[in-house]
Amino acid sequence: MRPENSSATRSRWPIIPNWEDRKTGLIPRWPEVKRALLAIVILTLLIGCGPAGPGPGNIRLKRQVTPHEAAGVWKLRGDCLTWLVNKKGYQVHTGSVHQIELRPDGTCHFCSVLQDPTRYVDCEGTWELVPAGDKTSRLDLGLKVEGGYALSLAFTELFGAVEVFEYWGDPDACQILRFEKTGQSGRREGFPSRLPHHRTCGSASGGS
Repeated sequence: MRPENSSATRSRWPIIPNWEDRKTGLIPRWPEVKRALLAIVILTLLIGCGPAGPGPGNIRLKRQVTPHEAAGVWKLRGDCLTWLVNKKGYQVHTGSVHQIELRPDGTCHFCSVLQDPTRYVDCEGTWELVPAGDKTSRLDLGLKVEGGYALSLAFTELFGAVEVFEYWGDPDACQILRFEKTGQSGRREGFPSRLPHHRTCGSASGGS
């Protein structure tokens, strides 16, 4: 049976091709095929590995970050904190802040969440920019907690603004936390400050 070609169907499902009879059968018009293929690509990026991880979803900044860019206060995004609470059962203590202060002298103040186990930590430490593969930079933190704690983060760029991100758990699971630099003025004019939640924190599909 040939799919209906009513205006109501086309308006409700704009990415479905407008099928028509040709000699070989039901063949979509080429502009609508291109629209459908574009929609498939977008959906694949959203529900696949998404904002982090190997392959097309890799969002690591493809250049070296300078110490001047790195120094400053990086605040955990509010949507990431909400994701931790809703998906990971993290409990936010009253009055706590979630940020990383990187000082120009190589010291840092870390007050945010650590993994394994999930807990809030407020401590001093050191930081260092380390060259990584593909001309990228890695941010290594040495936190002064009992037993010491080494934390590696990476950089990305969204709409002209550099951000720091951390893989939450297995990197292949594509779950990340993002930190925005406070007072950052490098965002390109006309770009929004945030992406939709499913393109930011946690898994691309919004799962646990």
